[in-house]
Amino acid sequence: MVRLPESKIPPINITGATEQNIDLKAQVLAHSRVLWVDDHPDNNSIVRHFFEKKLGITFHIAKSTNEALKQLGDKSQGSVPGGYDLVITTFSRQNEPTGGFDLLTAIRTNYHWIPVIIYAKSADTIRQQGMAFGADGITSDPQELFDLSVRALLRR
Repeated sequence: MVRLPESKIPPINITGATEQNIDLKAQVLAHSRVLWVDDHPDNNSIVRHFFEKKLGITFHIAKSTNEALKQLGDKSQGSVPGGYDLVITTFSRQNEPTGGFDLLTAIRTNYHWIPVIIYAKSADTIRQQGMAFGADGITSDPQELFDLSVRALLRR
């Protein structure tokens, strides 16, 4: 895993947040569990490290839709079935050109209460369709991913 030096981690910038309510939110989010679905998880290790460092969020990695569904199905993992408070997924994966939508459809069918955010380079071109599929957010921007994730986790 690539570690971003402490001095290189940018400051938190949650839209409409103050330092005091960021601290409160961080305390609330400190034990959140996020399933990150990406066939190349090292590509986003800096983003995950930022979440871990700033909020104490725990990430679990799945490299395919099937692996993600197996992890979601493990009801012994935590407080909610599957134990995850949020799923962040890429749109496409090797051998799964629409893996993000496939996973989103399965989650909406079986785990409708878990928020899902699609993090993809093609966010602008898939946004309308992804929202129709039930995504809680779609972005290609790390700061927006952070904001969407915090809002989704605070709603739970």
